[in-house]
Parts: sequence; structure tokens; C-alpha cells
Amino acid sequence: MSVPTEALNKVKCGVCNKYLSYFPIHIDKDKTAVCGRCSELLTDDKYYVRDGPYETMAQFLKFPCIYNSEGCLENLTPIDIPNHEKNCPYRIISCPLDCMWQSTVNELQDHFEQLHANSILRTGEFEMDFLSSYETYSLLIYKDEVFCFKRKLDEAREILQVSIFCYKTIDPVTKYNYELTVKNNSNSLSVKFPPKSAENFDEENVTEMNVEHVKKELNDPLVIVGSVKIYNKDEKQDTVAKKNPSPQINFDMLSELECPVCFEYIIPPIFQCITGHSICSACKSKIVECPTCKGEIKNTQNFTLEKMAFLLTYPCRFSEYGCDFASKPGQIKQHQKYCEYGPQSCPLADYENCKWENASKEVYAHVVNAHHDSILDIDSVTVFIDNENYFQTEDQICYILKFSSSLFKLHYRYWNDTFYWAMQLVGPPEQARSYKFEIDITDNTKNNQRIFLRSHCAPLAEKDQSFDVIGTYVFLKRDQISFLLTDMLTYRVRIIK
Repeated sequence: MSVPTEALNKVKCGVCNKYLSYFPIHIDKDKTAVCGRCSELLTDDKYYVRDGPYETMAQFLKFPCIYNSEGCLENLTPIDIPNHEKNCPYRIISCPLDCMWQSTVNELQDHFEQLHANSILRTGEFEMDFLSSYETYSLLIYKDEVFCFKRKLDEAREILQVSIFCYKTIDPVTKYNYELTVKNNSNSLSVKFPPKSAENFDEENVTEMNVEHVKKELNDPLVIVGSVKIYNKDEKQDTVAKKNPSPQINFDMLSELECPVCFEYIIPPIFQCITGHSICSACKSKIVECPTCKGEIKNTQNFTLEKMAFLLTYPCRFSEYGCDFASKPGQIKQHQKYCEYGPQSCPLADYENCKWENASKEVYAHVVNAHHDSILDIDSVTVFIDNENYFQTEDQICYILKFSSSLFKLHYRYWNDTFYWAMQLVGPPEQARSYKFEIDITDNTKNNQRIFLRSHCAPLAEKDQSFDVIGTYVFLKRDQISFLLTDMLTYRVRIIK
């Protein structure tokens, strides 16, 4: 039974003004009620007593989520309230950086992309700074989940503390761990720390390192690089599932999660019509009424069904084409983005206006047949600079390279007196950092001079976004290489692993 709407305003905390749905409930001598969210504010110099009669009655009632004004439509009994409020995807959070931003946790990644892009650890690697005390936060993305990565250096004690917290915007069931490794700049020496939980910033989940010990173990390098690996406890089972997925999949239960529009198994988030029929998030935005009962479709999310879905193993949606991968919802979504049996757009679509789409394993054959002039068969590229007019305009071109069995997309751009290069892996983004690329500027003046650049490869991005994020490209100012230029710019390209 839900609390009547007219009674909700009468059952609110006298401190935070939120519903008295979070136990324990206390009252003071003035009969002011204090909810369990504010328990730490109870002081010894004021008389409080536990309101047992209220709790006895309210334990069977369903209260709206305190984030209902943000879009959450859940109604829960007090026993479920604490866990739900902790993980509600509509909960309000503050930016972990020195920023006034506040909004729902679902908006956090977009906020970082717009204002703190340099604080997103896209590959899990970061440089260590031991010069002075600091406390800093970064954002990590793993299998579409958002993690807050905290680093705190105490210069006086020479201790660096690292911890990670998962906001759980997608998968409320899976428990995540993280593992920290530090290396010297040549990657020849490393120190690996024991895994810790990524569930919160509690003391027991902190990886603590002694700065002097780390420097000594790494032979006191000029630069120390940290690397964070996030994983879940089911990953070993996932590996088995890839080889033999059928025993892991309960098709009878999955059939109850079939979307009535696209007929695919619904992967959370799961929406429903006013009658209760489930619809996947992709189809919800395409229709105005339920195809089963013609009922209205609102922004109603079935959180209980989602929790059950995260316990199931899903087959890849491209299994009928030969893929035998199977995993939990969070991992299956990431896999399907880059499944070699799934559809892949032409990597030159934003340069050639090509509409081709087919299985990932067919991409290279398509490029060979339809865009052969864009394949970089040799490692040397020449850009003709006929006259001064070249430097007054913008020039962009793209090449496709094949290294080992992987494809790469090389973006070249000249704009605003600057030459830019970005090398992107056409494949799973988490693998991009495994590769590096080199740009070697050739001396066309024959004075035996050279400029050499090296950086990590980046995940695939659209043409207009390839040079948005610092660290995903290299660049040189025109005046830096003018002494190497004649009527052409020549550079060599290499990919290494």
C-alpha cells in the first residue's frame, strides 16, 4: 500500500525535508521527526527518542523515491529505501572536481565531456606527480559504467592514496574491483598492487603506496606512469561463456524479456507502458503507444525487472551470423558495439559520404574495393604545398592503414598554422591504447634534420571530434617545421605495439 498523496507532506524530516522513509526515525522533545539520512546530526545535548510506533506502521507502506522530481517513478517500502537511494540513477550528485555543477548521475559523463574532458582517463593510464600535496579526481568508463577515480598525495608523509568508486548508472548487481600498477616511463619495471573493491571510497578500499619505495623499485625514473584496470568478479565465467555459451543461457527467462517492437532481448534500461508491458530503450523513442495494448508509454522504468535481468546471461544479438559470445548485460552491450559479426559503417563515411554498412570483418574488403586511393600501402605521405594559399585554408584527409590484423584510421589536418595527426583503431576502444603511432617528418631541404613524434593510438571518433581531446593526437606548429618544408610536406607513418 502506498502512502496517500495528501499525507506525504505530513511525513517529512524536520531537518532535510525528505520523506520519513529512511529508518531509524527519531523525534525530539518538540515532536520534530528526524529521518535516518540525518542520523549523524543527532547530538547528545538534545533529547531524542526512537519513534517505534511510526516505524511499525510505516514499514509496510510504500513511499515515492526522494528523486521523484528528477524522474524516478519507484515506490518502495522502507527496507528497500537505503539501497535504492544509494544507487538510484536519478539521484543528485555534485561534480567531484572544484565545480559548482549538480545534477543526476546520468548527466555526469556529459558534464565531464563538456567542461572537464582532460580529467577523463579514457585508457586508464595517468602520470604520477609527487611534487606537492594534492587531491584530484578523474572519471573512468568501463563497460559503459562510470567510475570516479580519486588520488590524494600527502607530501609530508610521502604517501599516495588511490581509490575508485562506481556510480552504478547501468548495472546495480555486478560488484567491481580495481587493480593499480605503476611503471617507469620505459615500461621496463613495474609494481603491481593487490586488487581492491571499487564500491566506495572507504578506507579498506584504498590502495596506499609509499612514494620513496615506488621510486626505488622503479629505479628512480623521471616519469612514473600509473595504470588502472577495472574488472568484475564474473569475468572468468564470461571467458568460459565465450567458448561454450549455451549452458549459461536461460532462453525461457530471456523470452519474457523480448521487446514487442524489435523482437530483441531487452537489455537494461527496461521501460514499460502504463499497463506494464516492457519495451527496450531504443524502441521507446520510436513509438508513441504500446504495440501490445495500445496503452500510453511514459518515462517509466522497471527497476525490479532490470535487477533480475542483470543476473541473466545474454547471447550476442549476432549469434545467428556465427558469434558465440555470451555475457551479462553490461558486457554484452559493449561487445555488440564492435562484434565482428555485427554491422559496421564505412570508416571513411564522414570523408566520402559513404552509406555502406556490413559485418566488421568485411570492412577492409570494402575499403579496398570502394576507396582504394585512401589506403596507405606505403609508410610515406606527401602533402603538396603549392603556394602560400595553402596556409590560408583548412586541409583534411584520411587514410586507412592495416597493421597486423587490425585496421587504423589516420586523420591529417592543417588548420590555423598547425599540423595535426590522429591515429584511431577501427575496433574495440579499450584496445586502442595497446598501440602507438609515430610521425617522422622528412627533411625536404636535404640538410639531414628531423622531427619525430610518438603517441598512443586513440579510439575511433567522428571526423569533427578527432582533435577535441588533448592526448588523442599530436601536432606541430607551422613555424616549428618551416625549416623542413619546401613546396611539400613529407612524413612517414608507423604503428607499433
